Amino acid sequence: MISLLQVIVEQGLIFSLVLCAVHLTSRVILFDDLTVEGSFGLGGAITACGLINGFNGWTMLFVCLAAGACAGMLTGLIHSMLRVNNLISGIVVMTALYSINLKIASAHVPLMNTGRILESNTSLSLLILVLLSFTAILGLVWILRTELGFMLRAVGINPQIVTSLGKSVALYKIVGLMFANGLTAVAGSLFAQYMGFFSMASSVGVLVIALAGITLGQVIGGKIWRQMLWGALAYPAVLALVLECELDPVYNKLAIALMILLLLIKQRWAAHTIQER
Repeated sequence: MISLLQVIVEQGLIFSLVLCAVHLTSRVILFDDLTVEGSFGLGGAITACGLINGFNGWTMLFVCLAAGACAGMLTGLIHSMLRVNNLISGIVVMTALYSINLKIASAHVPLMNTGRILESNTSLSLLILVLLSFTAILGLVWILRTELGFMLRAVGINPQIVTSLGKSVALYKIVGLMFANGLTAVAGSLFAQYMGFFSMASSVGVLVIALAGITLGQVIGGKIWRQMLWGALAYPAVLALVLECELDPVYNKLAIALMILLLLIKQRWAAHTIQER
């Protein structure tokens, strides 16, 4: 039971980075970015390729951060320069990344005897993930309190303020997308190192998982860092519950979908109750 709880916490800490990224795009700059699905896989693919060729896992984190930022910048440039809407911009880059990831690392790559920095159910891995997760979450909170954070919030809430200050709305959107996708790629790298393999299927549904986690965090309430942590723990906890109930793994996504639906119903009910009062 203790080992299962540790696995839930470790995977939750990895996905907390994705929640921070999606919170930045969907809640701060209000950009529905589908690129994160491809960026998560990009981080895993680059890590797999690097580890097989003798690079260290820490080095790959920085490489993945830069690669993810480039993916986010590309999405932002397509959106701003070609006047393409948010969803289509993300879809274009996400689709391109699928082929790129497949070319970099193929569909499935084992990483057991490589220089990865994480292993399942070890104290060192847990410590590393705690440090990285809290650094990402607290870093996001700090950034949002700076002048840059104010401008990013303004881009989402009222872009005219940014324009009136002589700043470029497109530039700040690109910065936000670069931060988000860089962080997502790091999460993909950590996930591949933690699992001991890279799979193209690992990035499928990452955006849905993050949105479900953000919704759960908002239902729980509290400060942003608390919402990110509790929301991130939701996905591995549901998967663990499915396993404990000895259900077929094919029901994993169904369980996630039901959880999202219940959260949306609860939110709607809570909003309706407040209006009646």
